[in-house]
Amino acid sequence: MLCGIAAWRSGLLREPERHKRLLTVIFAGSLAVGATATSLQVFSDSTGRTLAINEGLLRLCSFIPLAFSYAAGLLLWMTPPRVTRVSALFASLGQMALTNYLTESVVLSVIFYGFGFGLFGRLGSAPAVLIGIALYIGQLFFSRLWLRHYRFGPVEWLWRSLTYGRWQPMRGGTP
Repeated sequence: MLCGIAAWRSGLLREPERHKRLLTVIFAGSLAVGATATSLQVFSDSTGRTLAINEGLLRLCSFIPLAFSYAAGLLLWMTPPRVTRVSALFASLGQMALTNYLTESVVLSVIFYGFGFGLFGRLGSAPAVLIGIALYIGQLFFSRLWLRHYRFGPVEWLWRSLTYGRWQPMRGGTP
């Protein structure tokens, strides 16, 4: 959290184009550290060999640097023309974030837990990821279609109506 605050206050998140050199160093350095630590972890897990490096430290040097690398790479990739196209594509997901989150929870619970299809543990990683990606893409298109006709997602509308103590207007989507 403190790293995020520092990145915001320094302007790194608001004006990434002014910090390309720093972002490139963060991207490459943290990718090297994170990828190396992850590779060592996978090697240890798949061969059963114990490494001379503490497992907790190895995990710490894996996830966090990779998160920094992904963030820096995304900031480097998101130049102003791309930002407009990408943000327009994903804006509807953000407007319906609570509806989409609850939908994902219900759908994936039905697919993976015993009260539904019970596929947890019986389905490999690749098919599970493909299910998640397909659901996400489906939500992307559904959200865009929904918001052409309505101002809010259904759960956002209910939440807003309960917050203000009266039914909020629902019709009148974005053009």
